[in-house]
Amino acid sequence: MEAIQTGRPPPAMTPGQRAALVAVLRGWGVRTVLVGPMGHQAAMVAFSTALLGRPPTPVGGVFAWWDTNRAVTPPDGSTAGVGRQANRSRQATPATRQ
Repeated sequence: MEAIQTGRPPPAMTPGQRAALVAVLRGWGVRTVLVGPMGHQAAMVAFSTALLGRPPTPVGGVFAWWDTNRAVTPPDGSTAGVGRQANRSRQATPATRQ
């Protein structure tokens, strides 16, 4: 990310590097990632999109990835279960429907 901020291209992300970065985000309990107005914003958004495995939601000049703790694609790049898992947490359970 520092490389991007200084205008250098981000390094190519291998599956192992992606897995390590995703593990760091999960370990820190990161739930939301924001990219605000900055130099090289497009490059940072592209990097974050590749890392998180899905595009952001643009909100007032800021790009947001919500629920990253649940919706990050697995390090193998598959998308099986992405979105469904996050949506399940918002659905009513049998106990709450009564």
